[in-house]
Amino acid sequence: MATLTEQDWQDFLNKTPRSIRAISLLKDQWQSVLIDNPLFVSMISVADITFAQRLAEQKVVTNISFPLATYAQRQQFRRNYARYLTPEAATYLQKSGTKVGKS
Repeated sequence: MATLTEQDWQDFLNKTPRSIRAISLLKDQWQSVLIDNPLFVSMISVADITFAQRLAEQKVVTNISFPLATYAQRQQFRRNYARYLTPEAATYLQKSGTKVGKS
């Protein structure tokens, strides 16, 4: 299980854009990130995914719509958000042996 860093906690408590992005992924609310800046399509990165998973693993975020712990869950997430994933994020999610949260 990946632990949250001091920076992770600071971002979460201060509701930084990094934290907002990660939480929106877990709660299936990526549209709220897109609405905040309609002129720029915000892509989901590996960093977004790994931070979201650390928040989920530590039970900091509850009522999760998209858990990312298993390969099947990651594939469901990948299918749902395919057009918003960076190529690296899509590849990262496809790796069956990858434990999200550990790079």
